[in-house]
Amino acid sequence: MQINIKRGRLKTNLAGFIQTSRLLPKTIFAAALWLMFAPVQTWAHNGEVGNYMKCTASVSSISGTGGNVLSFGTPTQGINLLEGQIPEVQATINYECKSFLKSTTHTRLCFNIDGGNNSPSQNNPRLLAHPKRPANTLQFQLYKPDGTIWGSNAPNSNAKPYMTEKLVIGPDGTKSGQITLTAKLLNHQETAAPYADGNPYEAIFNGVSASLNWNTTYWGQNPADCGTYYSSSDSFPFTVQAHASPVCEFISADDIDFGTHTAGSTNLKQSGNLTVRCTNGTPYTVGLIPSNGNQEGGGEMKSTNPANTDKIPYRLKKGTNTYAHYWGNNPSGSGSVLKSTGDGSSQTHIIAAEVKNTDYTPGEYKDKVTVDIRY
Repeated sequence: MQINIKRGRLKTNLAGFIQTSRLLPKTIFAAALWLMFAPVQTWAHNGEVGNYMKCTASVSSISGTGGNVLSFGTPTQGINLLEGQIPEVQATINYECKSFLKSTTHTRLCFNIDGGNNSPSQNNPRLLAHPKRPANTLQFQLYKPDGTIWGSNAPNSNAKPYMTEKLVIGPDGTKSGQITLTAKLLNHQETAAPYADGNPYEAIFNGVSASLNWNTTYWGQNPADCGTYYSSSDSFPFTVQAHASPVCEFISADDIDFGTHTAGSTNLKQSGNLTVRCTNGTPYTVGLIPSNGNQEGGGEMKSTNPANTDKIPYRLKKGTNTYAHYWGNNPSGSGSVLKSTGDGSSQTHIIAAEVKNTDYTPGEYKDKVTVDIRY
């Protein structure tokens, strides 16, 4: 706050076939007959190909709250939706396939993920929903190690599942491995609402939402895919969560400069803008505190000349309306704080300042006002 003045500054404290065969020479007829009836290719609909192969998988979080939960933020330190871009979180899928054959097998294993419990048929984007307010959602996506969207073999899926390279498994052998699953919140969801009730946004993947299917061959056959059927019997369940905290940010405040006036001038008025941004639905207050600590919006500008002890009183008001109330830092009453509710965008409030008269020693006068934002 200043008059004749440099600009005073507002600061803040502030996710099988039968092969057609020819009769062969007698010496190998028995072998040929055996080949005719042996299944060359089989695959799973419930995770187990007869007694030949069994595959399992589980999810373990790399970042977040641990277990099989991929979590954006934690209950005690939620994400700031105003940032626009939230760091990704990851998990490891650990898998193992066990062969019960006495010969070497070749297997292709697929990991199918659909849209989850909130929108099974929707996978671009996927949705996190608040358990108490299911209409309120956050958009997120799941990615395969190559950075493409993770999908499934379901007919309505517009993305493919993750498919392993050919797994060569010896007689009665096992094959295990790991895959990285990455979850990302879509950028710029600043208008989404946080909740301080301890309940995160959430999407649950279990049953067919996160299921395995595979295609196993032997005698040197190479499966090209995992087949097309999958079931809830072979699931690798996991959950994606987002803990979002209420947040307010001080954006900017104009300096208020009354300019240069002759001594004895009266009823001087000037104004500036104060801009604040708070998460959607977050109630907040803004208080103004002059350097003299007055809580009712009354401050004093001091001379920049140490020898001059004059002080010019001023008052702060909520806008330029004639009947605008004084703006201080009291919870209520005279000089009360400004009360508002965030919507995720920048909100601008007008600060008006008034000086009754300038009957003081000529010179430059200034004051500093602190902006106190609470939410």
